Amino acid sequence: NTIQRHSTSLYCGVRIQDPDATQRMQFGVAGGANQIVTGAAQHDVCLKAYDANLILATNATERLRINSSGKFCLGTYNANFASNDGIVSIVNAASAGTENPLLTLWNPTTVGDARAGIDFLTNAQYGTGRDGAFIRASNDGSTAKAHLIFGTLKDETYAETVRITSAGNVVIGNPAAEDSAHFQHYQSSVRHQSFQSNKGDLSIVTDNNTNPAVYIKGTGTADLLNVFDNTSEVFTILDGGNTGLAVVAPKSKLHLPVNQDVRIGGQY
Repeated sequence: NTIQRHSTSLYCGVRIQDPDATQRMQFGVAGGANQIVTGAAQHDVCLKAYDANLILATNATERLRINSSGKFCLGTYNANFASNDGIVSIVNAASAGTENPLLTLWNPTTVGDARAGIDFLTNAQYGTGRDGAFIRASNDGSTAKAHLIFGTLKDETYAETVRITSAGNVVIGNPAAEDSAHFQHYQSSVRHQSFQSNKGDLSIVTDNNTNPAVYIKGTGTADLLNVFDNTSEVFTILDGGNTGLAVVAPKSKLHLPVNQDVRIGGQY
């Protein structure tokens, strides 16, 4: 083993080699003509393994391995990590039903909309020009729980597209649901669709001038529509278009029950 400094233009560090003089590991500070890691700048601290693994351990337990292909295994070493497609494998075995967070993103600022997130960049742009998508957790400002937000990223501008609130509600296209809906697709105050809102279990608000508010198309032979009042079927549209009011199996385009009053234009 040697500690050497050939000249002011070369590295200074430790070289460990086999008896046959084949270098296996170097540690040192890069010089002007770096012999440790290609592309390192002068004064960079470099650790190099020759066609081998870099391993960090605490006591006798391995915690990090970087193989010669540049793949990382963090946590509990598993010999199969190099077969995974990802560059980084975080490993910790846990039994069923046991919470097992393998990655923690922590913003300790305790205020509303304190954020912790991940950016996914999907082209060559970077910095203020970066594009892609993001996932963000945002403190809800009241319970300290977080909303989970999904969105797109263009030129470093974040645009929210989907939100799962801390209460478990899902909103598409708007930070908050209108009408206390549990699920809502929102385009505007005059065009949105909601489930379990204060307007009804299904609510459709539309200003569409081209397409219908509700579109039903049957391509099989099942009934097109069955409406029940508790256990009584009160409105039926069969395959083929026969329609019944309080008639389960209508025989005509409009089938009314026998001995029931019918009012047309205000007259019986």
